Amino acid sequence: SNLLKPDGLMLLQAIVIDDRAYSVERFTRSFIRTHIFPNGCLPSNEVIARCIARRSGARFIELNAASTGVAECKKLFAEAANELALTGRKTIIFCDEIHRFSKAQQDVFLRPVEAGTIVLIGATTENPSFRVQSALLSRCRTFTLQPLSREDLIRIMERALEQEVRETGVELSPLLDEDLLNYLAAFADGDA
Repeated sequence: SNLLKPDGLMLLQAIVIDDRAYSVERFTRSFIRTHIFPNGCLPSNEVIARCIARRSGARFIELNAASTGVAECKKLFAEAANELALTGRKTIIFCDEIHRFSKAQQDVFLRPVEAGTIVLIGATTENPSFRVQSALLSRCRTFTLQPLSREDLIRIMERALEQEVRETGVELSPLLDEDLLNYLAAFADGDA
């Protein structure tokens, strides 16, 4: 999947969320605000966050609630405020596993989100209605990303293999056949 991760959504024509398709430009313009993505196990959360940052010219910071403390968050918020004041450039903070912060720890995000100092994009495997602090959740849009279909995964792998051949000029192993792609797609469980 790293081979085909969009670098600023250059490879994507549209983003589909909740059965609604958005052009990349419309998505970036209208979605440059705070979001929570349930089903955080899908890497597309982080990819979408990076793409929004790239397309909007925002600074991108990725953190994981399981390994980040409140003090580090406050330091990032101060840096974001300085960046905004000096350059006018927004900062997008992608917080994976946001549910791992206690509700008291999540409070630290409220002031910078309300002030527009940061755009928070959070991902969680839990129900955000129960695991994300209600004041923070009320300032967010929530989108549930669905797993990719087997056919989608096979198309992605075929594109990656075609790109590999184009870029390296090396022929693919005969072991990379339809049966293997089907097996990998089933094993991937909707995750590219």
